Amino acid sequence: MFLVSMPNDFSCMHTLCFWDVMILKNISPNVDIVHYEWSYFEHGGAAEYHESLIRWTQMLPKQPPVHIFNTGILVATNNNDDQFCTLYAKYGFNVWYQMTGFTNGGYDYESEKKLDPPLDRFAWGQHGDGYHTRTRYGELETDEIRKESLEVVMRNWHPGPLAFQLTADAFSYVYAKAIHKALELIEKDINDGYDPRDKWSASERPMLLKRDLPEPISCDPTYCTLDEPPGCLNFELPTYGNWGARIEDPTDSLNPHLGEVQKWSLWHEDNDIWKLVAKEDISYFKDRDDKEICRHLDACGGISAQKVDDGMVVFRLPKMEVGLVVICGCCGKDVGENMFKSNPNIDILYNTVKLDPNSFDIWPNPKCVRLLKRFPTSGRESETPTGHAYLAINVTQDMSQVIRVSHVITV
Repeated sequence: MFLVSMPNDFSCMHTLCFWDVMILKNISPNVDIVHYEWSYFEHGGAAEYHESLIRWTQMLPKQPPVHIFNTGILVATNNNDDQFCTLYAKYGFNVWYQMTGFTNGGYDYESEKKLDPPLDRFAWGQHGDGYHTRTRYGELETDEIRKESLEVVMRNWHPGPLAFQLTADAFSYVYAKAIHKALELIEKDINDGYDPRDKWSASERPMLLKRDLPEPISCDPTYCTLDEPPGCLNFELPTYGNWGARIEDPTDSLNPHLGEVQKWSLWHEDNDIWKLVAKEDISYFKDRDDKEICRHLDACGGISAQKVDDGMVVFRLPKMEVGLVVICGCCGKDVGENMFKSNPNIDILYNTVKLDPNSFDIWPNPKCVRLLKRFPTSGRESETPTGHAYLAINVTQDMSQVIRVSHVITV
């Protein structure tokens, strides 16, 4: 089983740091390999999130390796990937640079750029990568519009079919080589009279604890050296895997706010069928009966409120190691400040105790607010008589704008 993680939609929360913390929500416990794709928007602190993901995946049952897909060129001065490939080699970490893959094949792309007119194979919409005119499956295509579309290297900042073909070939080669090596090891055990299941069964794989991992290079060990990956309640679509926090039933006897109004409502964005679909594909599919296959599954979402009559929403928080609690808002790139941190119309409570907004900070990006960095150590807020901590957000005055919680992150 493979997981492909694509942090490329900034209208919701699909950003690099949040696909990491949503690891349990978006990754099946049975996953074998984690693909971290589409790093175009990564700036500044990407190494911290990459390293966190590498380490957190080793806490999953199958300890899947992380393989990162970059569209660009490996820059010699960027040592993070080199360091990670050395430090985490035993955990199978690897990185792919698509454009470097093209140039390493020997084609003289630089000379073509000096032609009159210049030819840049990686310009948006350019046809042919220098080695191929179109994809292999495009050779069998009978529709000329579709066939021409399958000649594109880079659609825009997104790879086109030819670029994705190279990437698919590279990953397929690496995995086929690994499978071949595994078969050789199994065959050797059989020839030597051993049952290969005694050595290679997944049930025999030793569990990793946080103390087994090397000291991190880039990520904060408080949050990236854990025995369990972070938990994340995610209201966007689609989501998979295990829950972190959950909305508490207003009538549950363990709900610390039992009897108080709790009428927040769930919302999801109603996207047009052609949202994020390439114009070439729209042209091809728009009059077909099966055009529904073009609709993206992604949709922003959140648990919402606006009026005093909506009352509060109560989250039952999962088991935590550190006590970090973060909430994020929808929709916009910088809604954390006005929606939560500086909003005078809401109270945020932890274990029934109102938290001081002055203690909040915007973290790890402007969509989110860190409510707690660590467990409280005294007072009612430090007590969990039911075995669970509870987070509540209460509307105290009517608001001109809806507030929406898209994520609740816990560590």
